Amino acid sequence: MYVHLGADVIVRKSDIVGIFELDGKITPTLTATYLKNAEKDGRLESVGFDLPKSFVIVKNKDGEKVYLSPIAVASLLKRCELPF
Repeated sequence: MYVHLGADVIVRKSDIVGIFELDGKITPTLTATYLKNAEKDGRLESVGFDLPKSFVIVKNKDGEKVYLSPIAVASLLKRCELPF
């Protein structure tokens, strides 16, 4: 099963490690540090041009990747429940 994260990005549901909310104001926390490190390592990819509402951590045979998605967490979770 696949999950559409926005724009032209689709990932396997089984590869998703977690889906997390971005509240628009990232303060200096562990989350901000994690996202900065992912960007520095080249593992961060922005999906589309809209402001991100969530980020999705995906791990597969190629390693770990972090996607910034313009889709809300609730919508992504519903997409994960769809039977296709």
